[in-house]
Amino acid sequence: MLPVGRRKVELVVNIPRLYCKDCGAIRQPHLAFADPKKHYTRSLERFVVDLCRIMSIQDAAELTGLGWDTVKEIHKRHLRRKYKSFDLKKVRYIAIDEVYLGKKRKYITIVLDLLTGRVIHVGRGKGKDALRIRILKDAARKLSVWKPFILNWHKHRISTGKLEVINSKIGTLQRNAYGYRDDEYLKLRIFNLHRSTYALIG
Repeated sequence: MLPVGRRKVELVVNIPRLYCKDCGAIRQPHLAFADPKKHYTRSLERFVVDLCRIMSIQDAAELTGLGWDTVKEIHKRHLRRKYKSFDLKKVRYIAIDEVYLGKKRKYITIVLDLLTGRVIHVGRGKGKDALRIRILKDAARKLSVWKPFILNWHKHRISTGKLEVINSKIGTLQRNAYGYRDDEYLKLRIFNLHRSTYALIG
């Protein structure tokens, strides 16, 4: 479905099936405007991603006529591709904080790049088990590696205010969604928090 303004438009396409005489397999041809096994087009997928930047999943679902789960999966897949990996080579200063999410999930641990304000790691729980990323594993091997991080304030006077802002945003994220049952989706939404300005495109 492709919404045009407030009107819903359904695109009905007859997709031929191809039969292979050699192996007996039945296949469908590749569609340039939609991914395999998806009931929506790539244009609608991009539209949903843009909507999720400025409104809740429920609002995006009501506007597009899609189900709540479909909208969430579209957004989750987009964020998964976007934050598949991080380049930590340019990270110079980090801040670590624990965020309480309630009785069920309890704590998560976030690691922030202090220069960019970007979240570079979200770990479940707290303590050393929540910090399973290479930059921190290497630091744990030798105390001397931690020295520049520990002395950052005395040498560079860098504030951890950005970390406290992220902490506050996570709380707002939780309240607006009435909690998250999908741990991976929550993690991806936290990675996306440092982007504060958005614009609809297309």
